[in-house]
Order: sequence, then C-alpha cells, then structure tokens
Amino acid sequence: MDTHIKQYDNVNNPKHYNKHGIECIDAIQASMSDKEFLGYLKANVVKYMWRYDYKGKPLEDLKKAQWYLDKLINIIHNKDLKSKQIIMEGFKEGVNDDI
Repeated sequence: MDTHIKQYDNVNNPKHYNKHGIECIDAIQASMSDKEFLGYLKANVVKYMWRYDYKGKPLEDLKKAQWYLDKLINIIHNKDLKSKQIIMEGFKEGVNDDI
C-alpha cells in the first residue's frame, strides 16, 4: 500500500485551475492592467470572506481568502520595494554627480 499519496490542495494549487502548464491566475493577471488585477484580488478576498459561513467549507473558504490577500500583500510589498529602490538609485546618482 502506498503511504505517500499526494494530498490534493484545493486552496493553493487546485487542479482545475491549471491547463497545459498555465495557471489560471497568471492568465487573468496577464489580461488585466495592474490596477484591475489588484481589484480582482481584493474582490476575491471579499467574496470568500462573505461566503465562508454559508457553503459548508468555512476553513477552505477562509484559506482561499487568505491566499488572495497574501497575493495582494506580496504585490503591494514588491511595488513598494521597487519604488524605494528607484528612489535610492536616484539618490545615489545625485550623490555621484556632485563628485
């Protein structure tokens, strides 16, 4: 008996959201502007928070809300880091120009 059966992860990697190696979330992101995609993520957080107590799988829906919130946080965090990097590069260039 195989005791190493791979668990199906319906939150982080649902099989039905991957086709030919392309994740649905990546295709959705590619089809939208950055602002639209952030709105999409936010809407999904609200959707899963709204319904978690009604569909019989509250923990799964809360984890899905968390997945979308984590993705939104990561994008905002990376955008903030990139902005700070650009500012610092500009500052360094300005310092070097005076030498």
